[in-house]
Amino acid sequence: MKRALAAGLVATSIAVGACLFPSVDPLGGTGDAALDAPVETGVDAAVDVAPEAAPDAGPCDNDDPSIVAHYLFDEGSGTTIHDCSPHGFDAELTGNNAATHWTTGHTGSAVLFVPSDGVCVIVSSAQANQLGSLTVAAWITLVDPNGGYVIGQRQQSGYGWRIDVEGNDAGSDLGFAIGIGDGTGDDYSADTFVSIGAWHHVAGVLDESAGTQTLYLDGTPYAAAPAAPTIVEDPLATTIRIGCRGDDSNYFPGVIDDVRVYARAFSGSEIAALAAE
Repeated sequence: MKRALAAGLVATSIAVGACLFPSVDPLGGTGDAALDAPVETGVDAAVDVAPEAAPDAGPCDNDDPSIVAHYLFDEGSGTTIHDCSPHGFDAELTGNNAATHWTTGHTGSAVLFVPSDGVCVIVSSAQANQLGSLTVAAWITLVDPNGGYVIGQRQQSGYGWRIDVEGNDAGSDLGFAIGIGDGTGDDYSADTFVSIGAWHHVAGVLDESAGTQTLYLDGTPYAAAPAAPTIVEDPLATTIRIGCRGDDSNYFPGVIDDVRVYARAFSGSEIAALAAE
């Protein structure tokens, strides 16, 4: 699932496998932008991406009373990621030289997550954790098919919830999983595949009343599965993390922007509206 970047843009090289970013130039474009040539993968592989001026950061969603946290990533500098929702669950950008990992986002600025630098965003308050019906959404650009955690409240299998990308023989597998506390694995999971080098909107919806969970890619429901009666919180992962797992592993390789958590299940049309912003 490799695509082509719009012609006329100037490419900048990001060394993916070694996760060395010699120039942290902005990643730009929309979900229709992607690679100009076949992508090489592996330890020394590089992905060419083209910088493009991003529009201003979108507005904070303060109109929906179910909003739990909303991270626009529009700070553009520093290590504090502000939650623009009324709850104020600010987060911290961590890792080696964390304050240097800013780039152009889907809108405004965003964080460039580099696994070799241990870049991760840690939400400050456990009150942001959601165990009932929820909707989690984000914009991502993946630059390594092996993937990593986009967002989650999980350190051990069978607990909490997460959206992540895992590399396998079939491609980069985008998944949304929840745990019921039995420690046996993903428990209830839905997944599909995501291309690298392009902006994608990803979302996971758990509807407790309907007993379903659904994974969305670019506004389209690609997978659905029966859901657990309720999520069992991971006792080892006390807060939500963006870009890594709760035990400082499974680091995401790429850019994450506009992360939202809601305490209700969104409809398909609501997810499509988010993906159209």
